[in-house]
Amino acid sequence: MKKLFFAICFIISAAAVQPSAAAVKQMRDEIALQQYNADKSMQMKPVVQNPRIPLSMEAFRNFMRERAKKVAKMPMSLILSSSTMNVMDDAKFIASQKQEKSTFEKIYDSAMERLNLLEKQPPRDLINTPALIPQQIKQEQQDKVQWKKETGIDVVSVTLPTGQSVLVPAKEHIPYLTSKIDIMPNGIVRIVETVNVVANGQKLKYGISKALPKYSISREGVKNATIPYLNGVRINGTEVPYQLKDGGDRYLIVPQEQFELQSGIYTYEFDYMLDRKLWYYQDRNEFYWDVTGSFWNLVVSQAVATVRLPVDVNPLGQSMFIGYPPKNLTDRYSTITKDRHTNALGFTATTPLYAGEGMHILISIPKTGFIEPDFNKKFEWFIEDYGDIILSFFGLLAIVSAYLVSWRFINSDANPIKVDLQKSPAMLRMLAKGTFDKVSFCSFLLDLFRRNIIDLKADQESLLLIKKTDNISHLTPLEKKAFRQLIGAKETAVVLNSATALKMKRAGKLIEKDTVKRIKLLSLKLNAGYIFFSTAMLLLSEAAISWLSVNGIATMSLLLSATLTAAFYIWILRIKFKRRWVGIAAKIFAVMMIVLSALMMSRYIHLISTLFIFGMIWSIFVYSSLFAQRNGLIKNNIKDAVRLGQKLAANAQTIVLGGEFKQQQANIYALDVADQYPKTEKIAAIYRLDLMSKIKNLL
Repeated sequence: MKKLFFAICFIISAAAVQPSAAAVKQMRDEIALQQYNADKSMQMKPVVQNPRIPLSMEAFRNFMRERAKKVAKMPMSLILSSSTMNVMDDAKFIASQKQEKSTFEKIYDSAMERLNLLEKQPPRDLINTPALIPQQIKQEQQDKVQWKKETGIDVVSVTLPTGQSVLVPAKEHIPYLTSKIDIMPNGIVRIVETVNVVANGQKLKYGISKALPKYSISREGVKNATIPYLNGVRINGTEVPYQLKDGGDRYLIVPQEQFELQSGIYTYEFDYMLDRKLWYYQDRNEFYWDVTGSFWNLVVSQAVATVRLPVDVNPLGQSMFIGYPPKNLTDRYSTITKDRHTNALGFTATTPLYAGEGMHILISIPKTGFIEPDFNKKFEWFIEDYGDIILSFFGLLAIVSAYLVSWRFINSDANPIKVDLQKSPAMLRMLAKGTFDKVSFCSFLLDLFRRNIIDLKADQESLLLIKKTDNISHLTPLEKKAFRQLIGAKETAVVLNSATALKMKRAGKLIEKDTVKRIKLLSLKLNAGYIFFSTAMLLLSEAAISWLSVNGIATMSLLLSATLTAAFYIWILRIKFKRRWVGIAAKIFAVMMIVLSALMMSRYIHLISTLFIFGMIWSIFVYSSLFAQRNGLIKNNIKDAVRLGQKLAANAQTIVLGGEFKQQQANIYALDVADQYPKTEKIAAIYRLDLMSKIKNLL
């Protein structure tokens, strides 16, 4: 099983405790389940109509009441003994199992309200005393006409699982619901639930789904996650593709593809199994089940449940309640057992169940005949309960560990991390001096001069910027904007003075933006390895958590969407806005969206897991920004820029004599070593360093 697989992968100690025995035990359980499903002799026998039982529903109830009176009652001393349940606590225990009702469960359709009122009207209660279907079709039609005349409600003929045919209202409702429950020796519970339903395109436009409890609560208040398995769903005897889906606070059995259900009468059969529904106490075992699930948004006319225990296991006691926990629990039910020493129990509601009402059964079972959970089983349950916490914790631990290792490596003397790229003079100054200033902009002009895009001329009265070419394709987009800001497309020269100072300042802002962008891209390029690893750990953790869930693809989609949403708004929180009130509003909204994402995620995984995942996202942002600092990953590039300045200062004569001055003039000025390069006859024609002080004074 995948939960056991992850347990072995992430908790090394478990693998050391008899690993071969664990594998054998797991295989043995799976084979036992397969044999159980394949063994026809172990299946619940179909209900055979007893000829002595009248076919009317009221007569059937009377029969059950009489049978219940004849059933041998347990001695009170046995019921109240420590070896069985305390009957006085059963209603409280059943009430404690009920989760908060969802909005869907609270909805009452107007038609159902009308039907509820009719159900309360004796003696013509359409649901409590449905008419028999005569053999003659003519008589049946007459009955339908008579019912329509007396009640104003159309009726339809429904064949129950017992083979009995009855007339029921044509309003949407469930005429009959029966659950066959088999409790296996290993504690797994198999339930085959048959639901007869009348659909007319209102609530049941797209058919019905089945809700299963996600958690089970013991008498001590311990909360365990149940483990569901879907065997199949049949509609009118035809297998229909259904799937298990995590519904947040419950599991849902829903169609794989939505289909529209035409009006009519349908028989649904849900076949599924649940693990961890049996509670193992010191003196007994106990099974609780809500037959109707307190889920159906429809009236249930008749609800019946049969429970079969393992061979030679006789129940110690049983209780049943109907209603809306924690209040309004009633004992509108009958129980039927063959005799005191049987391993089968029957339960039936004596009145209809309104929308959302539950039919709760509680059975106390002796410990003999059951296999106590061993280490491997408990280990698998542990992963079911805490697997997402373990996986998210290891993901966060991997990200933090990678940061610590990377930072230690960065600070070591043997750190070779650097990226060779063409650095502009403004970028070199940003690396070496940590700033963008007037010198940076002037070095940009000198770089344009080096590329033969412009020329700079000066006389006693004016300073000219002359365009030498229209080909600027090799400039970056922001450098092109800055160039066009300085000199228009139709201009060939511009006088640099106080009148054009604003144009130069605007061009300088564009170059500053371009330089900062280049530094960030450099940092991102250097940081790509850590970001890739950290993101991979985050996604791997979420994928592993999703694999543990009942519907991996749906869970992964939800986790991924919540993660992307949270990451975006965490990024918003880290942005510095120019306008203070805009920043405050944006950050308040970002916090709200982050909280909303966390709440959405915590409906499907533990809150602690959600916090770990958000910790991973935050760590990626924080550590990436730390790596981008001057003492981070770009540290070696800063050292290269400083060394270049030292080299230019130390080799001034060689650079001038070697004819490299024009290529290095912009870098010389950007790195503040212009004092080492006085104007000489050899470089006078290309010497523009003396003009930079004039341009600086204009800015």
